[in-house]
Amino acid sequence: MHLCHLAKKVDSPSSIASLSLDGDITLFLVLPQILIEGQQEVLHRMKNVYYSSWEHALQGEEHSLHAIITKTFADSDIGDLYQAIESMPYEQATQRIENRLKHLKTLPTLPAVALRIMELVKDPQT
Repeated sequence: MHLCHLAKKVDSPSSIASLSLDGDITLFLVLPQILIEGQQEVLHRMKNVYYSSWEHALQGEEHSLHAIITKTFADSDIGDLYQAIESMPYEQATQRIENRLKHLKTLPTLPAVALRIMELVKDPQT
């Protein structure tokens, strides 16, 4: 997933395509409301591109960035893997992890991995 903040319309679909690896990585664009329609026209053939306006990005409504990301992840069955497999039988959890890894397009950064390991070490249940 990539999150991009745009101050003006991007007229070249190839610029956006490179950010999303030609639609393989979900891309969330945050830009002024007045530019969204024009940007959608330029990128109408690209998949996995979602829009949020600056004006609504941080508000707690259906057009907020949080709501758009949450809906997109739910539609794509991307959620908190750790929480999702917590109550699953071992075989089913293993299958879910394997499926997630098989469709993985990007890897987390080293700091993100280190933070997650630190969280697991501090958690007495792990």
